[in-house]
Amino acid sequence: MWLLLAAGVYAQTADVLIVEKPPALRLLNRYEQSLGESEMARLYSFMPFEILRPQVILSDGFTPAMKVRNGADDYFILIESPGKPINLSSAGNVKMFYQIRPLNDTVLIQHSIDVSQGIEPGKVHAGVIGQNAPAVRFFKAGNWTYLRTLIGTGWAQIDKNDYTILRTPSNKQPADVESLIQPIIAEANTVLKNLFVVLNRHDAADKSIPQWQLRKEQKKYMCTLTPSDSDYSFTESSKLLAREITNALLGIPCRTRLTDSGIEIIMH
Repeated sequence: MWLLLAAGVYAQTADVLIVEKPPALRLLNRYEQSLGESEMARLYSFMPFEILRPQVILSDGFTPAMKVRNGADDYFILIESPGKPINLSSAGNVKMFYQIRPLNDTVLIQHSIDVSQGIEPGKVHAGVIGQNAPAVRFFKAGNWTYLRTLIGTGWAQIDKNDYTILRTPSNKQPADVESLIQPIIAEANTVLKNLFVVLNRHDAADKSIPQWQLRKEQKKYMCTLTPSDSDYSFTESSKLLAREITNALLGIPCRTRLTDSGIEIIMH
């Protein structure tokens, strides 16, 4: 997921999972429902999934999953254990790329370029995309760009002189910060609520349910967990939440920092 620097600031990189046969995995849509016919039709070979959260608990309070994104579509991949999707052995060639730079734009290729297919760049030649062909760039890893073209999804070595950008990810404004963070906070709070319902039932207790609160200060936003005196540690879940917030705020001049008191979003 996001790279945690020594100072506690997350760089704008992401982990991406490429899956040769996505239908083999246990995939749910953003509403935690099985994929319908039209949603299944949008899956394709060697599909890249940007990891939003490596492990979440679904709203049933029990089922572990990985939250991922491809383009405008969010999914939950059911997992056996952290980093291991269910039915992974049936999904063909699969590889995780760590700390790469997401692009998510559409470009027009200026001249013919070779494209290779598979999880390893340059290994299996897929064909050539011609001049003025459109392509969706997913991410860059080293000298290679992973993209989707008219001949399929694969790798190409292109630089800024090889294409013209047609569409970029929507530019977010600082005013969008609260509206972007609140749904993430609400989802995290739902998970905590479901978790504590199960814990209280198991322990025959009535422990207070911790909830994340967002407040705006002068030049920053603060996310704090209330009450803060819980018997449970939320260190790892706080890291995951900070990473997802960073992901949501791509394009906004700010940085996310994890502190002892919570999560800071510092505006520039």
